[in-house]
Amino acid sequence: MFVALVQFPVVPVERDEEFREWFTWSNQQLQDTSGLKSRRLLRAEDGAYVALVEHESADTFAAMHKTAPVTGVQARLRQLLNDLPHATRFEVIVDSSTGSCCGGHGGNGGHHGEHAEGAHHDSVSSAGGCCHTG
Repeated sequence: MFVALVQFPVVPVERDEEFREWFTWSNQQLQDTSGLKSRRLLRAEDGAYVALVEHESADTFAAMHKTAPVTGVQARLRQLLNDLPHATRFEVIVDSSTGSCCGGHGGNGGHHGEHAEGAHHDSVSSAGGCCHTG
């Protein structure tokens, strides 16, 4: 898996609501993008915005930026902000997803026998022992 943290330039107070609407709209525009797992908008205590973007790989992330929907998304963003966002790219080394037992791959969460190959050994659960067999 691949993750990008996208740091947005300062969003003027009078454009805050419009910026949030843009992000929701952009998610709709990009939802069918090959390899895109999720896009989340985060806000820091100081009011700065960051997007957490998860992709299957660095290649699918790069390919996304060559699509027509991204061109439209970026053009609309330029109308709102004075500068472009900056992405810091990361390759996921260890995944400790907590969305469900064993990162969504089974365990005692009612999904025995549905493990993706190697998933139980590559994931760490923080769900209080849900990955034990028993």
